[in-house]
Formats: sequence, structure tokens, C-alpha cells
Amino acid sequence: MTAIVDVSAALKGLTETVPVARTAAGTITLGRVTAGASSALSISASVQPATPEDMKRLPEGQRIDETIKLYTTTELKTVDVDAQTAADRITYDGQVYEVQQVTPWSEVGGYWRVFAKRTGR
Repeated sequence: MTAIVDVSAALKGLTETVPVARTAAGTITLGRVTAGASSALSISASVQPATPEDMKRLPEGQRIDETIKLYTTTELKTVDVDAQTAADRITYDGQVYEVQQVTPWSEVGGYWRVFAKRTGR
């Protein structure tokens, strides 16, 4: 479906290149988990600190973690237990953040809103 109002072009002037690590599905053999291969990609995103209002949208246990908000035209992935894939990891300002929540606004504005928390790694 085409976006009603595509704002992705407007985002281009407000974005920066952000590296993302994505891990493919792992395997389980004889009860041992083998992590999937990791791949690197670069996305264009507007990165901002999450506001107190944004933090209220997150589950209670995540409201104390350092969180950033991104607007991007690239769909990022959260953890998927069924597919056995880890969440995408974003490196921003020397810190690693794990994608926690992705809201598709692709039909409304041609982009995704992403919340990611700092992992400490």
C-alpha cells in the first residue's frame, strides 16, 4: 500500500548513517544452540533521545533503561523467539543499543519509529 503522506523524503535532510548488526536465525542441535551468522548494514535514521512521554509507551521494566528513538525508512527487527533471531543492534555515539519496539508508520508516512535500549556492551 502506498503511504497516504510520504514523509520519507523530508527525513533525508535530518538523518545520519547508523550501523546495524543483524543476526540470522540460530540452530539447535542435540540441545546445543548455535548462534546464527551476523551481518552488518548501514541505515539512515534520525536519532533522538527518548522523551519521558516516549518512555511511558514502553513496558514498565524497560522504563529505566537508557533509550533512543529512531525514525528510519528501513525496517528494523526486534527479538523473535519463534524464528530464533536476536534483535537488531544499533551502534550510536559509541554505545550499543538493542531494538525493543518497532512501529510501522510505512502506510501513514513511509517510515518506522524504533525504540532501542542501551545494552552496556
